[in-house]
Amino acid sequence: MHPILLRAERIGLYAAGWVMLAVLFSLLLYFSQGIEVARSLALLVPMTLVFGFMALAPWYMCPSFPLGKTRLPTLTGVHSLAAIITSFVWILVGQLIASAGKNVLGIQPLEDEYRTIMPMLFATGVLLFALSVVVHYLILAFEESRDVEKKALTLEILARESELKALRAQINPHFLFNSLNAISALTTSDPGGARAMTLRLASFFRETLKLGSLSTITVEQELQLLDDFLAVEKVRFGRRLQFHRNVEDDARECLLPALILQPILENAIKHGIVGLIDGGTISLKIEKRQEGLHVAVENPFDTENLRTQGTKVGLANVRGRLTALYGLGARLDTQVNGETFLVELLVPQTKTDDIQH
Repeated sequence: MHPILLRAERIGLYAAGWVMLAVLFSLLLYFSQGIEVARSLALLVPMTLVFGFMALAPWYMCPSFPLGKTRLPTLTGVHSLAAIITSFVWILVGQLIASAGKNVLGIQPLEDEYRTIMPMLFATGVLLFALSVVVHYLILAFEESRDVEKKALTLEILARESELKALRAQINPHFLFNSLNAISALTTSDPGGARAMTLRLASFFRETLKLGSLSTITVEQELQLLDDFLAVEKVRFGRRLQFHRNVEDDARECLLPALILQPILENAIKHGIVGLIDGGTISLKIEKRQEGLHVAVENPFDTENLRTQGTKVGLANVRGRLTALYGLGARLDTQVNGETFLVELLVPQTKTDDIQH
């Protein structure tokens, strides 16, 4: 069905437009033919309303003869024939209205004058129908352009989702690979530690499965995942790995991408704690700021291994996920301060109800 016919207010506005056209025609007849406005309106208002709905026909015709795919002679011939037939039928309808005007409205009909103005009305009908064809082609072109834009946007969203899934899929295998290597090393030197690490690892992956379908989770949920992650790593490093966190209460219900902090801490351990004989302390600070959620992770490192900082899979993964989710709205910065390495994360703030499944 034509879009105009789908809603009553659209039909009303469309009919009002044709009534205004009837008023213009009546004024034209008054000044050119001397015909009283009331008499011409009695004829032209119903005529233009009838033609208005006849002019909707191109909506159904134009898709059958698309521009650029239909030969110009065919296109011109089809619409010219349709315009002539429509205008001819319209003139016959006008003849009936002119003849019945006196009986219906009690106004002297334009039956005598109608023969005089009929050629002008016929030509006007052809031109109006041709204009309707042009307008409908413009509407169809706009609709097609909007559909193309929607498809492009859909493809972009699908590409971003695929990118996010690929990036998220790298997180657990990357951590699992390192953990299994550690367990393998512990099986001979510390079988009890290997068993404890295996149990901790199972607990961590069980929790990640619960939250893995969410694109964003609360800071509180992310901290629980970090606790399981660090429990696994502490079996491996013992007292060499210390962790200190400072989380504002207002920040705990803020949202951030699921498992976004685990790769950062893993990077701090792999490129910081591992290279130090006595280990060190990883500091985590999370606070809510006006521009968004601010996260800072700081760890000591061996200055001789400076070149390895921030160049591995973990931070690249985090940066890629942030870009895919927020574009330029999020930021990940790294900084070397003496013998410490700092990672700062800024995530745009959203409401808890906006968690996506």
